[in-house]
Amino acid sequence: MNWSLKSSFYIIVVSVLLFYSNCRQEQTYQQLTQEESVASLIEVEDLQNRLPAESDLIVIDVRPLEEYSQGHIPQAFQVWRPQIQSQDYPYGGMMASRQNIEDLLGSMGATPSHGIVLYDNNGCVDAARLWWILSYYGHKNTALLNGGLTAWEQAGHGITGEEPLREPRNYSFSRSPGNNSMAATLEDVSNGLNDPYTVLLDTRTFEEYAGTSLKKGASRSGRIPGSIWADWVLSIDYGASNKFKNKEELRAIYEAKGVTANHTVVAYCHSGVRSAHTTFVLTELLGYPNVLNYDGSWTEWSYHSELPIESDTVDIM
Repeated sequence: MNWSLKSSFYIIVVSVLLFYSNCRQEQTYQQLTQEESVASLIEVEDLQNRLPAESDLIVIDVRPLEEYSQGHIPQAFQVWRPQIQSQDYPYGGMMASRQNIEDLLGSMGATPSHGIVLYDNNGCVDAARLWWILSYYGHKNTALLNGGLTAWEQAGHGITGEEPLREPRNYSFSRSPGNNSMAATLEDVSNGLNDPYTVLLDTRTFEEYAGTSLKKGASRSGRIPGSIWADWVLSIDYGASNKFKNKEELRAIYEAKGVTANHTVVAYCHSGVRSAHTTFVLTELLGYPNVLNYDGSWTEWSYHSELPIESDTVDIM
C-alpha cells in the first residue's frame, strides 16, 4: 500500500472513531438530561404515594387565596403572585428579594433539604414562576406537579379546605446572590438584539406579540425587535389534562420555530411568568443548556421609551 492510500485509510478510520465517540457522548448527555428532568416533574400518583408518609416534602398551591380556600391538595400551603413580587420598581412583576423568599419558605417550615412540589390549576404556569425564583436563589430540589390540580382531580384524588399546620423555621438559601445562568437582565436583552447566536423568544399570545393587544401594566404594545413567537400554551395539553406534551412533540414545536439547543435562548412574556414556564420546558424537559428568563419582560422593556419595539399584524404559523 503506497503512502497516499495509507494516509487516506487512517483518515477514514479516525473519522469513524470520532463519529462514534461523539454519538456516544450525545447519547450519554441525553440520558443524563432525561434523568434530571424526572426530578423536576412529578406525576400525580407519585405525589399521592408520598404525601401520607414523607415529612421532608413541602407542597405549595400557587393560586389566589379564594381559589385555594375552595379546595386544594391535602397538606398544601398557599402562595400567590403578590407574595413573590417586588414592590421596588416603577413597573410590576419583578421577582421578590432573596430575603422575602427566605421568609416565605421559613413561614412554611421549609429547610434547604426539603423537596418542594409546586402546582396550580392553569398548566403549571404560575407554579413555574415560583419554580424559577426558587431555582434562581438556590433551592435545589423543586418540582412541578404535571397537570397540577386539574390532573389531581381527574385522577380521582380528593381535595380539602383545611390548611396545614405551620411550624416556622429560619430558612437561608445556600447560594448567594442568585443564579445568573437562569436570569436575563435588560442589558442582556439589549446586547442580544444583534447577536446571531441569541434567540429572543416571546411566549405571550399572538395578539400581544403583534401589538394588537396591550395588557395592564405595559407602557407600549408590540414586541422586542427580532423576537420569535411561541405561545407558552403550545407546550401543554391546555384546557384538557393540562399536562406537558411529550419530549418528541416539544422538540418538534421549538425546532420548527428555529429554537434549538445550539442557541442562547432568552424567553420573555409580560412579566416573566409565562416565560418561566417555557424556561422550565426548554431546560428541564428538553435539556437546552443556555436558557434565560427575562425577569422584567415586556413590562420593563416597554417602560423605557428609548428602547426599540416592533409591532405588526403579520400572520405567523
